[in-house]
This record gives sequence, structure tokens and C-alpha cells, in this order.
Amino acid sequence: MAQVPPAVFSARMAICRPKFSFQSINSAYSHFPPARRRYLLQGSRVHPTCTKQRTLTTAPVRKFADVDSSFDPRQQDRESDQVDVCIVGGGPAGLSAAIKLKQLANDAGNDEFRVLLLEKAGELGAHIVSGNVIEPSAVDELLPDWLSPDNPSRFENATPATEDRMRFLTKNRSIPIPAPPQMNNHGNYIISLNQFSSWLGERAEEAGVEVYPGFAASEILYDHDGSVKGVATNDLGISRAGKPKSSFERGMEFHARVTLFAEGCHGSLTKQIIKKFDLRRDSQPQTYGLGLKEVWEVKPENFRSGEVVHSMGYPLPANTYGGGWLYHFGENLVSLGLVVGLDYPNPWLAPYGEFQKLKHHPLYKSVIEGGKCISYGARALNEGGYQSIPKCAFPGGALIGDTAGFLNVPKIKGTHTAMRSGMLAAEAAYDALSKTSDSGTVFLYDYEDKLRASTIWKELYAVRNMRPSFSTSLGIYGGIMYSGLEAYIFRGRTPWTLKHHSTDHAATMKADEMPKIEYPKPDNEISFDILTSVSRTGTNHEEDQPVHLKVEDWEKHASDQYPKFKGVENRFCPAGVYEYVEDESKDVGVRFQINAQKNKSCTADTEGIDCPRLPNASWDLLIIVEPSMTLYQELAEVEKFYRPDWRSKNRLLRNYSPLRLNLLAMTSKLVPQDPSKVTVIRNITPNIWTFSAPFKRFGRFKVGGRGTIVRLQNGSLAVFSPTALTPEVRSTVQELGNKVGYLAAPDFEHHIFLSEWAKAYPSAKILGVDGLPEKRQKSEETAGTQFNHVWTMKNKHDMNVDPDFDREFESEYVGSHGNKELVFCHKPDKTLIEADLIFNLPANEQYSKSEESPTAGFATKMFIGLMSVSGAATWQKRFLWYGASSADRPGFNQSMKKINGWDFDKIIPCHGDVIETDGKGIFQKVMEWHLKAAKD
Repeated sequence: MAQVPPAVFSARMAICRPKFSFQSINSAYSHFPPARRRYLLQGSRVHPTCTKQRTLTTAPVRKFADVDSSFDPRQQDRESDQVDVCIVGGGPAGLSAAIKLKQLANDAGNDEFRVLLLEKAGELGAHIVSGNVIEPSAVDELLPDWLSPDNPSRFENATPATEDRMRFLTKNRSIPIPAPPQMNNHGNYIISLNQFSSWLGERAEEAGVEVYPGFAASEILYDHDGSVKGVATNDLGISRAGKPKSSFERGMEFHARVTLFAEGCHGSLTKQIIKKFDLRRDSQPQTYGLGLKEVWEVKPENFRSGEVVHSMGYPLPANTYGGGWLYHFGENLVSLGLVVGLDYPNPWLAPYGEFQKLKHHPLYKSVIEGGKCISYGARALNEGGYQSIPKCAFPGGALIGDTAGFLNVPKIKGTHTAMRSGMLAAEAAYDALSKTSDSGTVFLYDYEDKLRASTIWKELYAVRNMRPSFSTSLGIYGGIMYSGLEAYIFRGRTPWTLKHHSTDHAATMKADEMPKIEYPKPDNEISFDILTSVSRTGTNHEEDQPVHLKVEDWEKHASDQYPKFKGVENRFCPAGVYEYVEDESKDVGVRFQINAQKNKSCTADTEGIDCPRLPNASWDLLIIVEPSMTLYQELAEVEKFYRPDWRSKNRLLRNYSPLRLNLLAMTSKLVPQDPSKVTVIRNITPNIWTFSAPFKRFGRFKVGGRGTIVRLQNGSLAVFSPTALTPEVRSTVQELGNKVGYLAAPDFEHHIFLSEWAKAYPSAKILGVDGLPEKRQKSEETAGTQFNHVWTMKNKHDMNVDPDFDREFESEYVGSHGNKELVFCHKPDKTLIEADLIFNLPANEQYSKSEESPTAGFATKMFIGLMSVSGAATWQKRFLWYGASSADRPGFNQSMKKINGWDFDKIIPCHGDVIETDGKGIFQKVMEWHLKAAKD
């Protein structure tokens, strides 16, 4: 940090209020309970628009003199606090995790175990939209007496659900339709989620959790090894121009061994975590919905306590997924709302306008007419379900609740799954912290296992095909019928899993291709204009505050997007944050602006979700690539992107994220630039040679790469997983007789150099796996290679290459493996040759001639821990059981049983060191669970 000039320092000291340092207070208050501790630390750190916020001052509030305008007070160090677990977000998931952690610590007599929860709202529940039907299974487990009359701290505002009704709406009619079993609400309760969250917060404080509302976590803090070490709260007193005002106050850092993110859907820090650790690498794109909700106080004669009504159809068009609801709860209160899937194609559609139309339908109007609207809110929802769940654990923390996307869309419930995920993460975190020392990175492996063994996984898997069915050619009516089959007959047992479309915004059509929608003016009794509704949200922002929604070039955005979509931003936002204003000085006649004062604290944060719509925004797309391109074509575009002479800027911008760009950029660097210098050629047995070289999976994990040559008794050479054909490798082939008879690509991935070898040795027979020829044919770089023998699930038991090859090799096609593995055993040398079936990291031999350490780097160290055969090999077992074999585990088990019957002592993997002794024993250890399952 720059040295402060003496004059500036003197001026600051003269106008600063004296105050104890945080460090001195920290040691003094540690024995107090959380509420008392917060009071001792509480000072003048108050949000300018919410005087009720309970907040904590960690550094003196200074009023800076105009001595040196270049002085930036944000460069001053932040105060910090160390806790065991820090939780970001005070909704049901975060609070459940906090309560469970303290329950475990208190039961173990660990009074010093600190759990801290940060919530951006001034009071717990203030940013949660009321009206919810909760399935009580999770809260029954967490707080069994939550409704007990004998409990003085019971939750007193739960209304038992008494009746379910499902309706399909036309413009004026309401047609009864059967409700699927998932929507049976017997035993459930209608609650105000706002009140419930506030009540959970009180229970958390009673347990000893340090709860700090009014603290918005704005920055993720990382340790030297790249793991998460906590978060920092936002600075206060920053102007719209990004300059500190006289009320400036530095944020605070909270360091923790474990940080749990419970921000809800599309949280800003969560997006950073998912991007940094590539947590979506194995999941389908998340899909979203926008929920708009009001709470009305209705006439007593229109109130039916406990009634739950859901509707589909009107007012949404047939190409748009969504539905509405009416929940009667409390004292003459009704929660009503509409969810709109954000993959709607018509840019003229306005979710807010559709909601206002819904209220005028007789089914809804008959209930709320003559009543009073008392609150309004909107929020984004995760609708991807099972297919879109990311990896939830990462170094130093985990994702819980709606942050990870555990909403059960057909059931229209997510509170119970959010709470349970928080409880599971708490159990995993406490167990990990109890077993480890005070130093070192914590990775919550058990949390991933607990999720997969929980009712969350089972519940979401059972309904996985319902929401995607509406995005197929079946349409809304076909989707309804298919979902009925899933609900009543299939019950999730189908052998297929439907895929989601690509990102939601890719579904948006151009405005001139879709019919324009005109919405009626509000009557101010049933329907209201958007400003009136925003005034009921209970949130407010200063005009002179930073705009957290950032678009790189507002003018360019308007000129690029307005002609195509005619101001879709005006329509998709439920709070009027985005706006086009007429401006004759602009080429398109309008200018684009962001009204930060209207922003509803991102409860309906749809930016980056639902349009092509803000391509110049900081969260959006960075490279122009057509979605139909192959990986090789994408790499070519990446190379253009990094060359200064790149000029192809006239193509349509689609479906590209910074993460994908980074992965592609790194893919071009997977293979060493000069393989001759680093390739290790070694004779393993009298008939087997290996060619080992550095290789980074995803450009990060040092797993190494290896090709293998086997000399058959007739002098032919069989090459498995061909690596770079360097002069040294060519020389070795010549020394072995230069008679290359077979080139084998032993899975869907290990074929990068196949074309190079096939061109050099055109008489060789090409061996591969099902789907690989078609995959290679799609690219100019790999098209034209003719496969002579392709293993499939149908022919694998009868596959014959030729008598010479078949005499020396056993083979097993493991089509149930995610990469479609083809495993060989060279019988004369008793050697198993495989690609990705078993890893034996670290890749010591493969990096032995390079200047890089095979174990350096946090990502590599973490991956070595997962993919090692040392010890019990527990994590490689878990990877195979829960990941690689999950598509068809029984088939995988039988394949492992067959391989186990072969006679081999060595294993040559593509990744990691060669296993030169006791290969059979190591195979049996790694495949223990599968071999046992095959016997059973």
C-alpha cells in the first residue's frame, strides 16, 4: 500500500474519532454470547436507507479532509476476524446449516466453535418474498418441536394445507385437471417465508450462531493455494462514480476454514466460485424462471384457510412454460403469483404484464377483488433440477440451497431441500474440521457423498424429465401429458434422461419474427403499474450509489441490440431497472440506461440469464462462435481471438461464457510445444514400449499422457493411444521393424494424434469405440480416417480383429464408462493397457524430462488426492462409482468382473505412472465396490 503523505496523515488524525482497535476488542469479547458480542462491536456502520439494521463496526468511521484529493481511503487495510465456519446468506439453507453446526458443536461440548452468518438484508427475511408451502421433513429433523404447543419459541404462523386444486386456464374459464402426486400437500404448511426465516434466525442465535444482518459479502478471499479462505463485506459510502464520500467506511474480512455460500439463485459470489473452480463442467446448463408474487389481504368471505390452488395455461402463450398459484394462509392473507420460464421465445413478452393479466382471470379476481395488495416481490428461480446440479464442494467451502439449484420444479417446493442441503453440509463441515488440524485446506468430500445418498438426490432424479419435456417438440400440451406419464406411471424409472436446451437466452427470437404483445393499462385496483409495485417491495437504494450492473459500452449495446429485440430489457425486468429512453441524437433513436435506484437488491437477478440481451455486459459472452462448431473449430476461433489480425466480428454472438473460452484457450496448450524434448521412451517388457509426455487435463491438472507400442510375435506393431509422432518416436518404430499393423483409440478422448499416425502408416488397421468415427467425421481436421473395427455394446462379445491380434490380446469394451473405455490385455506379457479406467497419479515419469513438477499447483495436488491408487484409493473408488459408471453401473460391474478374470501383473495407464508389480491386486482394490456388486 502506498505511503500516506504526512500532511494527509495529520489531517486524518485530526478529524478521526478515537476508538479501540478491532484486535483489542476481539480478545476481550470472545467469551460473550453472539448477541452480546455483536452489541459490543456495534457502532455507526449503518446502511443509509435502513435505520433498523444491526451492524458491526470494525474500523473507525473517518471523515476525510480535502487535503489530497488523490488519497483513496479504500486502500487502507480491512479489519479481519477468524471463525470456524462463515455462511453467506441468511435464508433457510444458510440458517439451517448454522443451526446444525452449533448443535453438533454444543453436543460435543465445543463451546469455542464459531459459526458466523452474513446476510445482506437489514433484517433476516427482509429480502425473502412471503407466501410458501413448506414440506416439513427437514425442519422436523432440525427442530422437532418447531410447532409444539409446549415450546414457548415455536413458530406460530403455520397454516396447515387443507385442500389442493389444479386448474388449466383459458381466457375466461378454469378447467379442473388432476394434480400430480408430487403436488399433494397433505401434511404440508402454508407459511410466510419471511417470518419463517426471521424465526430461524432467532433459533440460530439461541444456539450460539453469530448472525450479522446488514452485511453484504461482496468479495471472495482466497488463500495462497487458491482455496477459499472467507469473504469480505462491502465498503459503505461509495458514490455512483465509484469515489469515497465523507461517510465512507471500509468493509471487513471474515476468514474461515469453511465458507458456505447460501446466496440463493444466481448469487453474485456463487457465479464467481462456479467459474473459478469449473463446478459446472459435468452438468447441463442451468435453466431459470422468474417468479412474481404479491400478498393480499382479502375479504373474509373470499378467504379459505389452507387452500392451495395451482394453474397452468392462460395468460402465457403455448410456447412459454409457467404457471400461477393462490395460497390462503394466516388471517385473511392470500399469496398469489406467476412463474415464467425464462426460455420464452417472444421478446415482446413481459412477465410483469402477464402477471397483471393473470389477476384479472375470474379464478384469481374472485378471490382478491375488494381486497388490498400489501406487498410485491420478484425473484429468479433455478429450474434445471437434477441435470443442472453443479459440483457443490470446492477447496475451502461448498454451495448449499438454491445456490446449487435444489428446487423441485414439479413439486413447486425447494425450502425443504435447501434446508436439508444446509444440514448435510454442516455435518460434513463439522466432521472435517474435527478431524483436521487448524491449518490446511478443507475439502468437503463427504458433502457430495451425503447429497447423493440423500432424499434430495432421489427426489430430483425421480422428476428429472418433467421440466425438460416442455422444451421439446412436444410443446406445452405434450409436456403436460408426458409429465402425467412420469408422475403416475414411470415415476422416474425411465432409462433415459432428457436434456435441457442450451442457455435460456438462446431461445429468444428477433422482435420482427414474433407477434407484438400489447398489455392493457392497469386499473389500480387489481392490476398496478410497475412503479407502484416496486414501492411495495420495502427496499430502497440511494441515487448516488454504485451501479452493480455493468455494461461495457452502453451506446454500443443499444445500437447492437435495440434493432434486433426492440428493447426487450424494458420488458423482462420486473422492477424497471433497464430502460430505453427516446433520444433523437442516437442512430437508433434511443439510449440505454440503468436505473440503479429501482434495483430490488437482486432478488430477481436475471441479468446474464434471460436475453442475448446484454452481450456487452461484464457477465456475458466474450467470443463469437457458432453453437454447431466442433471443438477443433472452436479452437481455431480461439486462436483467431488472440491474434491481433482477427477481424471476424460480424457473426452472431451466442452461448459463450468466459469459462468456456478459458477452457478452450487452455486446451490448445494441453500438448507440450516441443514434445521431442520432454517425451520419455522406455522399454517396459521385452515386447512393450511406452512414450510418456506432459499433459494437463483442462489445462490445469497434471495427469500426463502416454502411448504404448506392443510388438506382436509376427513382428507387427500395435499402437495404443498414439502420442505425438516425434522423430525420436519414428526412430523407435523403425528400430522395431517399422511394421505398424494396428492403431487403437481406446476411448472417446484418446485420438488426438490418430490422423497423424494413420497418414504415416496407411496400411495400419484403425481400432476405435462406438461413436468415435462419427465424432471425428464432423471436423475437417479429423475427417477421412477410416476405422476398420469399432467396438459397440452389441458386438463386443463377438469382435475379432484378425487371428494374429486376437491370439495375443483380450479386449473388453466398457461402454458404460463415461468415456467409452476399450481395455486390452497383452497375454504374453501379462500387461493391462487402458486409457482412463484407472489413474495412477502423480505423473512422475511423464514430467521427468520437463521443467515442471508433477505435483506443483493446488489443482493438481487436489486431483492427485482424488486419482491415486495409494492407500485405500477411496476417492478413486468414489469417482468410478458415483461418476464414471453412473450411467450404467450394472453393465460397468460386469465389465470389471470380466477384466478381473484376466491374467495380468502390470497396468499401463494413459495418466500417471506405470504399475509394474501387483497390477491385479491394485485393480481389485480400486474396483472393489464394482466387483462386490457383480457378485451380489
